[in-house]
Amino acid sequence: MKTRLFLIDSFKATLALFYYLIEFILNKNCKKTWLIGERPSEAKDNGFHFYKYVREEHPNDDIYYIIEKHSKHLSRVDTYGKVIFYNSFKHYYYFFKSELIILPFERSTFPRLNLIWYYYRLGLLRKKTVFLQHGITKELQKHYAYGNRFKFDLFVCAAQKECDFVISNMNYTVDNAKALGFPRFDNLSFGSTSNDIFFMPTWRQWMKDYTEDEFLNSTYCQEINNLLKNEIFIKFIEDRGIYLKLYLHDIFQKYSKLISSPSKNVIICSSSNYDVQELMKNSHVMITDYSSVAFDFAYMNKLVFYYQFDKADYYARHFQKGYFDCDQHGFGPVLENSAELVDSIIHYYNNEPYLKYINRVKEFYGEKTDRNNSLRVYKAVKELF
Repeated sequence: MKTRLFLIDSFKATLALFYYLIEFILNKNCKKTWLIGERPSEAKDNGFHFYKYVREEHPNDDIYYIIEKHSKHLSRVDTYGKVIFYNSFKHYYYFFKSELIILPFERSTFPRLNLIWYYYRLGLLRKKTVFLQHGITKELQKHYAYGNRFKFDLFVCAAQKECDFVISNMNYTVDNAKALGFPRFDNLSFGSTSNDIFFMPTWRQWMKDYTEDEFLNSTYCQEINNLLKNEIFIKFIEDRGIYLKLYLHDIFQKYSKLISSPSKNVIICSSSNYDVQELMKNSHVMITDYSSVAFDFAYMNKLVFYYQFDKADYYARHFQKGYFDCDQHGFGPVLENSAELVDSIIHYYNNEPYLKYINRVKEFYGEKTDRNNSLRVYKAVKELF
């Protein structure tokens, strides 16, 4: 099966390259294009929001969104008119033709054929590349360092402290790493009437291939269950009419069915039925462990509770700790067990303001908590040419 797919993809790529070269020879001034996308099936992150901005505000720009033909998100991008189906002949053709690829994820916009990826990394398919990211860089991620897998022409950061870290530790310069803000921030809302709690722990590299039994027996699963089955917590949320909505990281979504609670006020959310940004916008507080989604939540001036039950393991086995220390810089209290977490949440709902954490939001973002993030990114992209 793999051999068959490889041959089909190779044929499409060869034919697309031939057509592109003919067009280039006959018309060297042919209009260049930009390609943007996310995971092949998705349109919900920085890629989608930047694409939406460009199509609405600069409709003459030749930008195309790459997405699977049968994606449930297709209607989101179809509205804006310029869509290419992932791994189609047209995808390969426009990939060769494009002058710019915009990536929220490492291989966003790339066709399936691995040879294309390797040729790009070897510099044989040199294009201008913009990295939008899908989460703030707060830990050292060497695979994104300049000259490793990529040489991004523009590395989009959400805040100056993040940008300084990228420049100091990942070999970028002030010319190609810039604090512009994330396009998806433009869609956040300031103020919510909901009292609900959004709970989103991140994934663990060492657990991504766990069997269901291994997951059930992990500290990760047990600590989540300790909260969801805590009798004091359940009584509190049920008495107050508060709903806790748990959304596992996309990589861990396959384990969602293994987690449960005796309370009807605890909802286990699946990626097929819930959107992370909508969950954040419609929640009063957030619980996470180390997820960078906390930065989005804090952008709306909302409190984050950090439930860090495996801190030593996480920084030893997942990512190396970077510039952001949750104890010193976090947007809410750091707790190491479910009893402390429950106590802290109840105190907050009983009108303990935690103002110092809201001040930390201002310290981190400065004056850039607005809805002009896509505009700043667009201007920086145009400056590349």
